[in-house]
Amino acid sequence: MSEIAFHHIPVLPETVVEGLRIQAQGCYLDATVGGGGHSSLILASDPTVRLVAVDQDPMALASAQDALAAFGDRVSFCPV
Repeated sequence: MSEIAFHHIPVLPETVVEGLRIQAQGCYLDATVGGGGHSSLILASDPTVRLVAVDQDPMALASAQDALAAFGDRVSFCPV
């Protein structure tokens, strides 16, 4: 069985970040993390931001873990 890759390029990335009004030292929840595209934008917006990433699909969560590995312990992953 071939592995399905989750790849998502966020549309209007500036709008996503501006709309969330991300604050330094804030903690954010991505309840449908998928491939981690929006989470990556959130985490990259400020080095003190933390994020909890949730998905009901174990393959999506595993993909997000790979995609967001560079953010280290600033991101936590939770299966539903």
